[in-house]
Amino acid sequence: MPAHDNPGRYKMSSWNVKKGIGFSTLVLFFLFFFSPLIPCIHGQPSKDTRVDSLIAALKDMNPYIREEAAKALVEVGQPAVKSLLTVLKDRDSNVRVRREAAGALAGIGQSAVDPLLAALKNQNPGVREEAAKALGEIKDARAIVPLTSILKDGNDYVRAEAVKALAGIGQPAVEPLLEVLKNKNSSVREQVAKALTGIGQPAVGLLLEALKNKNSSVREGVAEALGEIKDTRAVEPLLTALQDKNQDVREKAAEALGKIKDTRTVEPLIAALQNKNQDVREKAAEALGAIKDTRAVEPLLAAFQDKNQDVREKAAEALGAIKDTRAVEPLIAALKDENLDVRMRVAYALGEIKDTRAVEPLIAALKDHKYHVGMAFLDKNSYVYVNAMSALAKIKDARAVEPLIAALNYNHVNADCQAMVRQCAIIALGEIKDARAVEPLIAAMNDTDWELIITSIVFNPLPMKVSGAFFERDRKKSFREMGAEALAVMGQPAVESLLSALKDKKSSNRGEVAYALGKIKDTRAVEPLIAALQDESHDVRKNAAGALGEIKDARAVEPLIAALKDENPDVRDNAAYALGEIKDARAVEPLIAALKDENPDVRGNAAYALGEIKDAHAIKPLFAALQDENPDVHRKAAGALAGIGQPAVEPLVEALHDKNTDIRGNAAEALGEIKDARAVEPLIAALQDENQNVRKKAAYALEKIKDALK
Repeated sequence: MPAHDNPGRYKMSSWNVKKGIGFSTLVLFFLFFFSPLIPCIHGQPSKDTRVDSLIAALKDMNPYIREEAAKALVEVGQPAVKSLLTVLKDRDSNVRVRREAAGALAGIGQSAVDPLLAALKNQNPGVREEAAKALGEIKDARAIVPLTSILKDGNDYVRAEAVKALAGIGQPAVEPLLEVLKNKNSSVREQVAKALTGIGQPAVGLLLEALKNKNSSVREGVAEALGEIKDTRAVEPLLTALQDKNQDVREKAAEALGKIKDTRTVEPLIAALQNKNQDVREKAAEALGAIKDTRAVEPLLAAFQDKNQDVREKAAEALGAIKDTRAVEPLIAALKDENLDVRMRVAYALGEIKDTRAVEPLIAALKDHKYHVGMAFLDKNSYVYVNAMSALAKIKDARAVEPLIAALNYNHVNADCQAMVRQCAIIALGEIKDARAVEPLIAAMNDTDWELIITSIVFNPLPMKVSGAFFERDRKKSFREMGAEALAVMGQPAVESLLSALKDKKSSNRGEVAYALGKIKDTRAVEPLIAALQDESHDVRKNAAGALGEIKDARAVEPLIAALKDENPDVRDNAAYALGEIKDARAVEPLIAALKDENPDVRGNAAYALGEIKDAHAIKPLFAALQDENPDVHRKAAGALAGIGQPAVEPLVEALHDKNTDIRGNAAEALGEIKDARAVEPLIAALQDENQNVRKKAAYALEKIKDALK
């Protein structure tokens, strides 16, 4: 067997023969994967013939055959390089085939370097990308300069692979990369900084020397990389760089020190708040916020007097991060800053500190006329309004409840602004959990049933966050849904009112109320929800069934069994799922009957539920469900059998011979989940299945069983 330089990537996995996987089964496994080579075995084929056969196998539709062919080509070594390069450069080759070829070249190692270097100049970006990736795995120093040259490649993926490759080569690539930092193109310098960051600590010594380079672009890129590496050896040199004559270097040094977060940097960063350059002052404020040292509080408060709004914004953010109560009164005063962006950050910062002194000023901000300026587009004023509500939600003071209730009726010329504010009010009231909000929230569910579309959140880079709730682009929620979610968050205080609201005249409200009760999981709701299973609206019945599944109270079993015969399939579907959540053996026979429901969703969830209950009586019916005409049903039936475990092995082995390819594949997958040694021989036989998806699932299953048997 020829020697090769880098066998690690394609090292063949070894099976544990002691655990019952015999030599003959391994031979079958080998022959399956190398079936394209069988004609060559008998004639002592030449190496060229073997390579041709393996290249043919590399183009097979089956990914496992391709993978094993690549492994074999690595074993062939240098004689396979030319043919692999032909595949790599072939315009007609599938991208996955090219990837296997590149991987094989990487496995062959140093003898493939020169051809791969030539491939870096190929017109096809996919070829350049795979060549760079392979060179990164080989880690040969000859590739450094050519790889640095493609950091300016026009293709994002090629540049990304070059960065990874240079990072993988490590310290030998540092000095050539430092030379490239002199490039006038900022995007090229950015790629170099990423590569240096990827190299990490081995690069620090040379980077520190380069921080003294005459070229300011080099110093700037080095400072950026040192900040990403976060090695404390860089602190003193970066502090020196804060005095660099070039403002871009000073800015990157301040940013880097903030990322390293060493307390030695606090005083110099405080001094940098007085730098003549506003960008340096801004980065210094940002860095002090990242370090969170209380020594910075007074200087950051002084920064509120800065003429530049960006500096004031970063100072507010930093004070919010430090969370020192000395900042509360000055931040309250800054709620009247002339700049909207500053006011947004100030409101956010007050929410982070959570001091109750901010409550009344934040409430006043909600009432201030300047936050209600009507515009024809989504305006910044509404974001200040939203951040003020978000802060009140975080402080959770009862004084905020009435103003937030009033905000449920907020009006704005722009529908998106109006929707955003009302949505935040709903979320905030849910977070505060005050019982006074329950009735208004239920009333809000009767509001216009148009969907809230929150778009173009572009003015404020800070997340307007209320305990994990984010305003996301293109998020759609109706007031009814938002109200129900807020009531669910409120929990116990909302239960009694929600139980009353289950009798609301609007069926849509009753449905959302049932949903909220399910999320709260209070057992007081069980009997009313059971009654709601008889509601005239199928949406209410559906949500009631789902809610009972959330609460998991055994009193609901018989009513849910009855709901399996509801005229509406959605109700039956949720009832089946709920019974699976409750896991009561009384549901087994009714769920077995539901495996024959006319609706495939019901049949699927009946199978799921039986798998959750894990009763052996369900094995035969589930085996029959493997024959279901609906793929989702027989997938869930296979999953259920896997859930039942070892008693299901024999039926699943039998299913490996079914005429339906989906059933065979699902059976193989389920056997892999059960991990029973009895399945090994049948699964090895399934590796020769005519369908590649079945072969794939059988191979995965064998891997899982192998791991379990170790």
